[in-house]
Amino acid sequence: GGISLTAVITGLLVQPFFTLILSVVPLALIIPVVRRPVMFAAGLSAEIMNRIISFIGNLPFSYYEPDSGAMSLFVVILIVILPPAVMISRRKRYGITALLSVMCACVISFALLEIYDRGNVIVRIYSDGKNAILITDGKSGECVYTLSDSGKICDMIYRCGIVKPKFICIAADTDNNNEIEHSFDCQIHIPENNDMLYDVGGDYGAVVTDGEIILNINGATIGLLPVNSGTVCDVGIYTNYSKNFSGGGNYATILCDEKFYNCGRAVNACYNETEIVIDEKGGIALKVK
Repeated sequence: GGISLTAVITGLLVQPFFTLILSVVPLALIIPVVRRPVMFAAGLSAEIMNRIISFIGNLPFSYYEPDSGAMSLFVVILIVILPPAVMISRRKRYGITALLSVMCACVISFALLEIYDRGNVIVRIYSDGKNAILITDGKSGECVYTLSDSGKICDMIYRCGIVKPKFICIAADTDNNNEIEHSFDCQIHIPENNDMLYDVGGDYGAVVTDGEIILNINGATIGLLPVNSGTVCDVGIYTNYSKNFSGGGNYATILCDEKFYNCGRAVNACYNETEIVIDEKGGIALKVK
């Protein structure tokens, strides 16, 4: 349902260079003499290809899911760019000119749409199977929320690519706040008197208690909750759930725990990177990567 720059580049330019060595692996497995060098070369090739794919995948616009706004903008820009490009080109180059014009219109459309969408607040969800963190990304910067005081929180934040969050909120008593504060050079917020209210730069509000975090983004509620919580949100994100878990009343239910494939309508954030986009009207777009 989207446009993948990663798939195009790796499929056309990267993968063919490694196809030969990877294709002879099954044969090498039954020939002891060449098994070791072929397996070494195949492993090295796979590692190089993986690094190239990861590099391309981290580039801006490497994957985009176009909506009606993107397509409308693309058509408008294409109408503006294509006729002048064709007129100034020679007849035999019409095809190349048209193709390049379409590519330019596509890139410009997505770039402008990305700038236009800056009013949205993006919530990313990560889990290592036991601990979960929410990362909000809006005009005010990136903020991190968690229910756990585990020492793994720093590693999880680093893996998410966050260098300098605006603040980190831990809805639990913790002895690790000095280490976390030193690691990221930012403020550590811990609930006082069992209740704290945040206004995050006008992007959204957050109510934090000892054990629950409720974000209110343009009227949409997102809760980071323990599994036994009775709080119902538009999007409920639960930790420490069990096989008998049954969510109710939520627009979306996200379970952050060990891999569990029979989770019904829920999204398991343990093995999926989950992203929630809240627009200025409180609309919710849920993406699982």
